Order: sequence, then C-alpha cells, then structure tokens
Amino acid sequence: MAVISFALGVWGCPSTETLKVEAAPFNPAHRIVLLNGDTLSGTITDGEVMQMRVAMAKGDTVNLNTETVDRVLLASSGVDITSRYIDTDLITIQKSRLEIDKRQAQLKSEVESGKRRKTDWTLRTTFALVLVKLERTEEGAPELSLTVYNYGEKAISLFKAKVFCLDEHGMPTRQGGKDHIFEASSPVQIDPGEDFTTRLLLANHPEARNAKVQITYAEFADRTWWRGKMEKSTF
Repeated sequence: MAVISFALGVWGCPSTETLKVEAAPFNPAHRIVLLNGDTLSGTITDGEVMQMRVAMAKGDTVNLNTETVDRVLLASSGVDITSRYIDTDLITIQKSRLEIDKRQAQLKSEVESGKRRKTDWTLRTTFALVLVKLERTEEGAPELSLTVYNYGEKAISLFKAKVFCLDEHGMPTRQGGKDHIFEASSPVQIDPGEDFTTRLLLANHPEARNAKVQITYAEFADRTWWRGKMEKSTF
C-alpha cells in the first residue's frame, strides 16, 4: 500500500505537520484465463473485436489480443462472462476481412507495378462467404446464418444458394421423404466494403445438425452478375 506524505509548513512556526494519504485498494473486477494457462487479474476497461484493454494493479494498462483469451471470469464469484467481451463470430469475420483486404491490396500493388495484368485482379470474385453457422431457435428449429463480405466496388443486390442439410457426422439428413438439398434466394443490400448476415430457417429439416452452403449466383446493383460455386460448411 503506497503512502504519500506532504509536509505542511506555516511561516514563522518551527513545527511541521505530516498529512498521510492512503491510496485506495485495487480490487480487480476480472480474472482473465489465457489459452497458454496464464491468468491475469485486472479490470477490463475497453474492448474491440480483436483487442481488449485491462487495467492492472500498478496502474498500467495491458492490451490483450482476444484470440489469446480462453475465458473471462468475475473475480468476485468466478462466474464465466466470456461472451460479454469476446464474440468468436465477429473475430472470425474480422480476421477474414483483414486477410482479404491484405490480399487485395497486394494484388492491386502488383497490377500497378506491372507484375500482373489488370484482369488478374478485376475479374476475381469480389465477395466472400466468410462465416456459416447453424443454431437453433427457441422453438428448436435449426437456423442457418450466412455472412458475406463484399470487397468489390459494386453493391450486391441478390444471391442464390444451395443448402445441404447434414447430421452431426456430416452425412445427408432426410425427413419425411424430403431431400436434404434445397435452394434459397435472398435479396440483400451489401455495399462495397461491408459484410452482411442473412438467416435461413430450416423448418422442414429439424434433424439437421450441420450444413454445407454453396453460393451459386450473385447479382449486383448494376444488373451484372456472377455465377460459380463458393462453398463453406459448419464443420
């Protein structure tokens, strides 16, 4: 405990008085368990998707990469409150965006320097399926969410997808004679540089535990289109 002393003097008076001010005790609000097994005691003061700031006992601040954090616990009770500070889906999306942006910047640089032809960059796919996730609604029906990142220069207005409903082992599920494959079309508004999440309710496939998604068609605001196969699974 730090003790700060101030000497107070009065002119013409030979004696002095000492005022002792005691620093308030540091009571960390959180225990942060890292993936390597280390534990930090501190108070999370601010956070972003990829980083959080923690105030420590000595008054300094530590910046932590959220990917290195296993759990966040309340120091007083040990209750796990990780989800308040770390959103693993947002981390996945942000990492994907950063990687794509870095790749595109490199491609653009190589085009400008003459190492690549312009068509090598401009004719590449201008969007990415960065996250596919299957969850269940309060009623218990499986719901599939798709997150698309538009890193091109034109807004996306629609895409079509083929969905394969799978069990926990990745095998096709069939319910009441219905095929495990169905197609969905979703009008969207994804501006350049933005990501967008849309959800598909798999009400006719209650046994689905996983899914594979193939985006087969995308239409842009200027009525141009892309056709191909962009695939991602939940496992």
